[in-house]
Amino acid sequence: MEPQNRIASREFIYLGIIILCCFIIYFPSSLGGFIYDDYPNIVNNSSIQIHSLSADQLIAAIKSGESGPLGRPVSMLSFSLNYYFAGLDAFYYKLVNILIHLLNGVLVYVLTRKLLALGAFTGESWQIIKAISLATTTIWLFHPINISSVAYVVQRMNELSALFTLAGLAFFIYGREKIQAGNGGRLQIVSGFLICGLLAVLSKENGALFYIYAGMIELIFFRFSALGLSNKRFLSVLYIFFIGLPFLLIIFVLLVSPELFLAGYQQRDFTLMQRIFTEFRVIWFYIYMILIPDIQQLSMHHDSFDLSSGWISPPSTLLAIVGILALVFIAIFYRKTNKVLSFGILFFLIGHSIESTILPLHIAFEHRNYLPGMGLLFILSFYMLDPVISPRTINARKLLLFLLIGVLAFSTYIKIKQWHNTELLNFYELEHNPESSNINYEIGRFYASKLDTNELINRKKVYESADYHFRRAITLDPGKIEAMTGLLILESSNNSAIDMSVISSLETVLRNNVITTTGSSSLIALLRCKLRNECVIEEGIIDPLLYAIADNTKLSGNRSNLLYLEICNYYIALGQKKIAFEFAEKGLLREPEYVPLRVILASLLIDFGRIEEAKSELVEIRNARDADRFTDDLSNLEILLDNL
Repeated sequence: MEPQNRIASREFIYLGIIILCCFIIYFPSSLGGFIYDDYPNIVNNSSIQIHSLSADQLIAAIKSGESGPLGRPVSMLSFSLNYYFAGLDAFYYKLVNILIHLLNGVLVYVLTRKLLALGAFTGESWQIIKAISLATTTIWLFHPINISSVAYVVQRMNELSALFTLAGLAFFIYGREKIQAGNGGRLQIVSGFLICGLLAVLSKENGALFYIYAGMIELIFFRFSALGLSNKRFLSVLYIFFIGLPFLLIIFVLLVSPELFLAGYQQRDFTLMQRIFTEFRVIWFYIYMILIPDIQQLSMHHDSFDLSSGWISPPSTLLAIVGILALVFIAIFYRKTNKVLSFGILFFLIGHSIESTILPLHIAFEHRNYLPGMGLLFILSFYMLDPVISPRTINARKLLLFLLIGVLAFSTYIKIKQWHNTELLNFYELEHNPESSNINYEIGRFYASKLDTNELINRKKVYESADYHFRRAITLDPGKIEAMTGLLILESSNNSAIDMSVISSLETVLRNNVITTTGSSSLIALLRCKLRNECVIEEGIIDPLLYAIADNTKLSGNRSNLLYLEICNYYIALGQKKIAFEFAEKGLLREPEYVPLRVILASLLIDFGRIEEAKSELVEIRNARDADRFTDDLSNLEILLDNL
């Protein structure tokens, strides 16, 4: 038998080599730029662009998040610190993402090793345990399905949530082992629950699954065994407080005020039942991509995924539902005899219990598998390296595993090279996903943006390419507002005839369909283009579009606020204050607490000489819940009224 310290040294050398190889694979992505949601969260978010570590600036950065109901303050803090130390350089943001991924890999190794030592093997099997844990870590670190979680800067939210979840589970298991041995352990468990769990939730809301994971580990690996009365009470209180009560609260809210969870469906082009049915098929798509990775199907956009409208529409829906139920049955049935299989299945399914069930989120995103995918890869590594399963095939399985790791590493490196140039990323995606309306729209935008430069040799060809991809996006998704608006901006800013059939379709869509965040942003871009006289559009074309927005019953929340604010400013800039006043009133009927619209309304009332009404409006503004954010506007209104 080799000396234990030599074995330990070899183990850390192997882990170090794996980490270094992963860094080399992912490094090219750091040379790319910001994309998509990086802009509202980081590039255009002045609050995270801090110049000192003062409490005021840090608090403003922490509170600046608009993703998720909690604002994800831990993630926003990390972005602000990134800016403080390295400025708005995408390279350093992406480099930090890579380092977090590597740290998560170390935690995957720690967690899987501890789980295996809890009962997957008996006797002197430490070499097998380490081999399986190293294999799981390697496959997880190298797997191409994790690319978007690492190379896409804003997905640091996902990475940080996984980081604190993994660390918390390691603390939990360590403390739980100590309790089992009668040697303390409560401090470690409480640290995992109160510190790591809270940080996971404040990084991204799905961090709340940490508590479910801990309960699942208890049921599979510990099963409340060898506990004194005091420790049983201690653990029972923790599980009731962090798992039982939140679960009952969620059920209660769903029964009493379901709109708190489901209101977002007003902003989607699919229903609750369509999403639920579709997600069963999406889960199997994820499983396929994890176990049989196909980089040709990896994409930032899966908007072409067909919706399920019922149990057998399409027929694969029922098969998918039966398959998921079968997985749950297998996990429960083998919870005592094959703990790795049971844990891996439940870890994967629990990991999708928030983002792949009833919430009105987009249908499919690969980054949702960042942490859940570890469960399936743990099972894969276990069956590849467990000699008990079939001693005669162990060498063949090891060879197969080695080849798989090579394929994963090569596939990820090839895909990562595409992130080296984010301008061309969508062209790579289009090759494998030509039916995506989103990708065609993004490529249309790319070509349209090139028309603003003076370095083009063939402007006509670039214009035709932009026109083609905008129209292709509309064909694939007739309700795609941003593609129709993009086409209108393209035509009107390049002295081309405006396609009135598209205008007619856009008016209908604006009146009846959901206006997405991207659609809202494109409409705002259209109005600003018109005000800068870069888009030559008759007001008779613009006005019906804006009144169609006013008729839209599905518009609410922040999208409504920003659109109405922009429309009011548009008409004020044109000198049409009566129309601006009309839209300000319409906007406040939807969101009465939106202060910027109230400020505009009060200013217009002053212009119209309706002083008493303006004063009443000023009182409403002072009483608004976020009035303290608009002290300058309030001061200006007060000065105007005092001077009258």
